[in-house]
Amino acid sequence: MATRDFDDDAKAVARCVKGDPEAFSELIRRHRALAVAVAFSVCRDRALAEDIAQDAFIRAYGRIRQIRRRESFSAWLTSIVKHMAVRAMQNASRVAKMHQLAAAKIDAH
Repeated sequence: MATRDFDDDAKAVARCVKGDPEAFSELIRRHRALAVAVAFSVCRDRALAEDIAQDAFIRAYGRIRQIRRRESFSAWLTSIVKHMAVRAMQNASRVAKMHQLAAAKIDAH
């Protein structure tokens, strides 16, 4: 990412913190493809990756004041996306195991 992009991100984050609703839309447009790609690299499911990316942007918006280095929005967002994707896969694994256990109990009767 070019220095100009980092500067643009820092400015957009600063505007967002000040309450400019268009600023976060700008960040979404700029980083949506990256967020989906990161989520997809974990879950290998396009629809789930889209959902994870959307949820990650919602979380990022709610925590935008917590970002330490405004110019590193991309790295911060990537961290959120990875965490949420891993969590989604862990939850899916737990659900699958519960279904297997339930099916095994039904088959045993």
